[in-house]
Amino acid sequence: MLGIFSLISLAITASTAGSVALFGPAGALLGALYFTLGTVISGASILPEFLPSFGKHLGENLPTGAGVQAVRDDLYFPAAPIDQHLLVLGLYAGIGALIVLVTNMLPNRRNRTSEVDLDLASRLEGAERREPVNI
Repeated sequence: MLGIFSLISLAITASTAGSVALFGPAGALLGALYFTLGTVISGASILPEFLPSFGKHLGENLPTGAGVQAVRDDLYFPAAPIDQHLLVLGLYAGIGALIVLVTNMLPNRRNRTSEVDLDLASRLEGAERREPVNI
C-alpha cells in the first residue's frame, strides 16, 4: 500500500511539474484539474459503473483514478490484477520526470553556463576581486 500511495503522489507531482516545465505557471492548472475533475470522475466517491462511459474511461486513465482503483483492488480484492493501474501511474510519473529533466538540461547544454551568475570563473582564475553581494 505504501508503494501504491508513493506512486500516486509521484505520478501527480511529476506530471504537474512536467506541465509547469512546458507551459510555465499556467501548467499548474493540470494539478488543479487532477484534484477537482479527476477526483470526481475517478470513481473514488462513487462506483465507476455509475459514471458515464466517457468519464469512466477518462477517470481510469488519470493518476487519481488509476490510484483509487489500484488501492481499492489491492485492499479489498487482493487477487485482482493491478498491473494496468500501476502502468498508468508509472507512465505519468516517468513522462513527467523525463520532461522536467529534459527541459532543465537543454538550456544549460547550449551555452554550458548556469542560469545564475556566480562569478565562479573569475574567483577560480583570480582575475578580479569583487566585493561579496549580500542577498
